[in-house]
Amino acid sequence: RVWISWTNKALRDEQGNLLEILCVGTDSTARKQIQDKNKLYQARLRSLAEELTTSEEKERWQISRYIHDTIVQNLSLSSMKMSRMQSPLINASLTQEAQELQTTRDLIDEAIAECRTVMSELTPPLLYELGLIPALKGLAEGLHQRHGIPITIKKNSDFDCTDNVLRGLLFQSVRELVINALKHATCSNVGIAVALTGNEVQINVQDDGCGFDPSLPNHSDKHSGFGLFSVRERIENLGGRLEIESAPGCGTKIRIFMPLRGK
Repeated sequence: RVWISWTNKALRDEQGNLLEILCVGTDSTARKQIQDKNKLYQARLRSLAEELTTSEEKERWQISRYIHDTIVQNLSLSSMKMSRMQSPLINASLTQEAQELQTTRDLIDEAIAECRTVMSELTPPLLYELGLIPALKGLAEGLHQRHGIPITIKKNSDFDCTDNVLRGLLFQSVRELVINALKHATCSNVGIAVALTGNEVQINVQDDGCGFDPSLPNHSDKHSGFGLFSVRERIENLGGRLEIESAPGCGTKIRIFMPLRGK
């Protein structure tokens, strides 16, 4: 069996009357085989990307549990033991030693707080308990408190992704894009819009900052570092796409389009 590409051309005389039809068949079997192989390779690549994303999701949970079950527990126990040591020191009029002990406890408490922050970034409780939209709202509130820049969340329906791997990827991608805007765009507002169209999720992240020229080959190095490149690679590897709309002085809008897995 071979694949043939046919081209038909009418041959006419000077008066425009049809004389004959020239039919040319070109053997395109090799090209068809290459196309089929490319489709197979793309399917395998997407499958590997999904496995990698799933593995990264599991690793985040494992790291988070390890931090909670070992580091945080040990630090908390150390702080409690030091607390019991303070009263005897104070009773013995060892005020300076008691103050040094309290300073050490304060450092331990700061380390515990940092560990909990890392845990929250790795596995946001809102994301897995309530869903993507509540997690994005929590992210917006936290970044607003930290940076003082308002971040709004809009959605077109009550849709919320139930696939932990996919919503984890979407959340991490949106957070990266928002943080890039806060760090590099010199903006005063950031907006996040989530919409469901058919079996595709669309998320827009828009700011009113300085903007840039997306056509420049080195724009990512100057404005967003490795983050934007990483987001694009992860989204495209799972069958989605990322579009950038920006211009110097006109802000930036980045759109994420992601098909629902299993649809």
